[in-house]
Amino acid sequence: MNISLKFEDIFTLQQTLRWEFKNAASEISIDSLRKIILDSFSEASQILTLSETPPFSECEIDIRLLMRGTQDSPVLAYFDMSNITVRSTKFSFKLYADVLFPLIKTSDLQPLKSIWVHEIMHMMDYRELLENLMIYREKLHELSSYNFTFSNNEIRKDKHVILLQLMMHFRAEGIATLVEYTIGGSKDYLTPPQLAKEQFNEIISAAISLINAIDSDARQLVKFIEKAHPYAYQIGAGIVLLGLLKKHPELKELNEIQRCLINKIPCNSLSSESIIQYIRSFDSFDFIKYSFDQESLYHIIWELTSNYTDHLNVNKEFFVFLKRIQKNRDCKGFIALLRNLLKEPFSLQQIEEIQLKKLTAAIIPNEIKDNSNSLYMYLKLNPKDEVSLWALTYVYSSRDILDDSIDYFGYIDDLEVLKTALLIIQ
Repeated sequence: MNISLKFEDIFTLQQTLRWEFKNAASEISIDSLRKIILDSFSEASQILTLSETPPFSECEIDIRLLMRGTQDSPVLAYFDMSNITVRSTKFSFKLYADVLFPLIKTSDLQPLKSIWVHEIMHMMDYRELLENLMIYREKLHELSSYNFTFSNNEIRKDKHVILLQLMMHFRAEGIATLVEYTIGGSKDYLTPPQLAKEQFNEIISAAISLINAIDSDARQLVKFIEKAHPYAYQIGAGIVLLGLLKKHPELKELNEIQRCLINKIPCNSLSSESIIQYIRSFDSFDFIKYSFDQESLYHIIWELTSNYTDHLNVNKEFFVFLKRIQKNRDCKGFIALLRNLLKEPFSLQQIEEIQLKKLTAAIIPNEIKDNSNSLYMYLKLNPKDEVSLWALTYVYSSRDILDDSIDYFGYIDDLEVLKTALLIIQ
């Protein structure tokens, strides 16, 4: 990993250093400042085992110290995504001098290390961040967020994408802040999980109402998103932690992190590599699937994607039926539900052909892949099993309740069908 440091204006920096440290026993030099920044970044990288994680062992890191920061902004540093690509090995960070100098004066560089942990987590999460950014730009024609000019019809058609932009900001900052907290970063202002969930639901509900009521001038929507973004730092970690607790109820460490958040005490004893890996692996699909209550999730899906499902003459009662079937392990009810929707199942040969194409050519959430594979292997051993046959037909059919082209939301119904089938055959 090659780390380089650039100063925006070396002359201004030298003058500022003399002024900032004029009363110090020995003035800090450019070289000592360089060492402080690079050493703190390297220490944060070691905490996150960055050097051992491909492709980061061979990547280039560019850190730029900015001499000007906005006084009213809470931003300390940021991960610059403007020039990275899907296969990028070059990453850029910006750090504000007006944040750095007070830390050096107090000789307490732990906050700087925490800042780098947070920003490096964004770098490790960059593929997910980039994917969400690409979805938003492609669906909304790469229009500037400060200059919404698309029509009312376009807003209604792609309203789930507009909300995804907001939601994924909470996921990204939540993951980075949660990792920062678990390695000892002082985050007394973080909202405990249950309260964070209530606040998050209010923000999402307000966003949906605004999207549904918006007229052809969408600038008020932009203002709402900008106003909501800072809350991602305050409640994002709680939302992500709630989702992680649902996905991994067996991990006692997650409950301990929750206890620390509720009591507003440090969690620096939980900086184990395994917990950080669990947090890192919580992708966008996980966030949508596990960070919501089921009933509110289905309501949100239907509110945002109704234009995709009108032609099927179905409604969200489908999920209610699935929950009832799961509870009773109702084999006949499951088959009847899917037969009513799909009419005929695929043959085993058709499923085999689609299975190979789907799992190699499409970007599918890992949980969908794993459950599909499990059900497919069971069907190969039990070719007359109707439950697995109908379930895989549903997953690979174009007549599923939610179209898979609906980013992230489109796989929720597939996962529920697969989950139901696996519960029945077990």
